[in-house]
Amino acid sequence: MAISQTARNLLRVIPLLLLLLAVVFIRQSAAPPDAREGLSLWAVRDHTPPPESLSAFATYARKSLSVAFARSQQIDQPPLYYLLLDAWTLLAGGSLLAARLPSFLFVVLLAAIAYRIAGQMMGLRASWLVLGLIIASPLLLVFGLDAVPQASLTLVLLTACAVVGVYALGRFIPNRMRSRYVLISAGLIVISAALQLTALQFLPDHQRADWSVPVTWMQAERQASELAVTDIDPRSPLAFYLPQLQRGITLDLGWQPQTPATMLHYAEVLDGVPVIWAVLPESDEASKTLLDQLQIGYTISAAQQAGDMIFYRLERTS
Repeated sequence: MAISQTARNLLRVIPLLLLLLAVVFIRQSAAPPDAREGLSLWAVRDHTPPPESLSAFATYARKSLSVAFARSQQIDQPPLYYLLLDAWTLLAGGSLLAARLPSFLFVVLLAAIAYRIAGQMMGLRASWLVLGLIIASPLLLVFGLDAVPQASLTLVLLTACAVVGVYALGRFIPNRMRSRYVLISAGLIVISAALQLTALQFLPDHQRADWSVPVTWMQAERQASELAVTDIDPRSPLAFYLPQLQRGITLDLGWQPQTPATMLHYAEVLDGVPVIWAVLPESDEASKTLLDQLQIGYTISAAQQAGDMIFYRLERTS
């Protein structure tokens, strides 16, 4: 049975899309959340387990979507992305990888569309070059695959630039150079990646704090009976790890902004506890007040920092 041209083209592109899947999965599994993802995760986060019955789940889902809509208004963002992300996480779970999967599926769809458009406009070689430009893009790996509404725009612009760039290359390359198309294409991919890497150096917040290191350390070293004090903004990336940090006895101060006066009160309440774990913002005046007060009777035995947060272990000295 004869295979259509469309089927043959699809068979050619499937291996490359599978390579994209592997690259993205490895990268997305390892990358910690950034500040923008902290907002997205906060908008759709609900630590209460979903009910088992279908009727109760429908009520639960409606309430969850309402919360996502309200939170999108609080951060002055269009609600559509957060509503879709909330519906997705209700089905796929609330893990970081699950939240990032819609962006990944979108890039696979865009890559397939770009391959098809380039093939129709410029031929098979051009379609492969477009895919190479998309997959080798540092911007794609750094900004385009996160759980943020801006990811879709990044991916669309990146795909459009790849198609237009390849079209321009095909229009202006001399006929005598067509035999060297593969070398020219490889050079274009390298130049594109180098320019994007250079641009990344001038863009803010492309470096991510590795929250998993201090979180894992605190989980391993902390005993269940040891008190933990946390002052974590619920909209921050670190808030994604709150269920892990709050196991055991925990005093959560991140539910509202704290003042130095309230921190002094908490320090008086904590007096006499043998060991205290504290997760506090580095530059916050209220947290500094709490730490200074605690150090009257406690010694910092260990500390680890990630981003603007410091994880402390304090032992009573008297």
